[in-house]
Amino acid sequence: MNAALTICDLHVHLPEARSGKLRPILRGIDLRVAAGEAVGLVGGSGCGKTTCARAALRLVQPSRGRVCVNGTDLASLRPKELRSFRRNMQMVFQDPGGSLNGRIRVGELVAEPLVVHGLARGTEATRQACELLERCGLQASDADKWPHQFSGGQRQRIGIARALATGPSLLICDEPTSSLDVSVQAKILNLLEQLRSEHGLAMLFITHDLAVARHACDRIAVMEDGKIIESGKARDIIDHPKHLLTQQLIDAVDH
Repeated sequence: MNAALTICDLHVHLPEARSGKLRPILRGIDLRVAAGEAVGLVGGSGCGKTTCARAALRLVQPSRGRVCVNGTDLASLRPKELRSFRRNMQMVFQDPGGSLNGRIRVGELVAEPLVVHGLARGTEATRQACELLERCGLQASDADKWPHQFSGGQRQRIGIARALATGPSLLICDEPTSSLDVSVQAKILNLLEQLRSEHGLAMLFITHDLAVARHACDRIAVMEDGKIIESGKARDIIDHPKHLLTQQLIDAVDH
């Protein structure tokens, strides 16, 4: 299968808050996500998962290495080209409330990427936004409401609808269920699986929870201290862990 996302020897150094001294966050990440595949990037807090996700979208500038989306090296794109190319790669954030502007009605929030990328305007953008909301399990009439009128799970559905607006081939999900209770988590994971099946989306799924990765992903890569220490099919990683950290993550699920 063709690769939707290819990360090669990715290094990222970021300045420390107090000293400003650069310190390594990612140390040579190699990762591939095929079209239609879901890959889980799993690890403890501070291991570099979110930095990897942001570097994959070029929201963080790599210090070294290469990121390609659909065969295009993101470093080869000029700023204007990169802005246009972003329609192919979208992100679902951890905090659905924080990622939605509370002063804008839901329909406008979902339609905004369509307008920004010149895909639709006016009544056509509104129509498509309503269709996206319905596809994500909400009502077309919800377009006239404000974000604060929805539950956490519903706001995450709005965030997913917004991410899908440009018809991306790659969706990066950064802990999209960690702020939700267990029953709502399952519904969001089922929705993502349904959308992946229907649209052939490639997904990079960032999580600290191996139970979520087992449910959502075909393959799993385990991160520690900015490196991938183990990767393989989800079942193999969970049934036959090779590293102590992986076993600890499994034990955390079991308990």
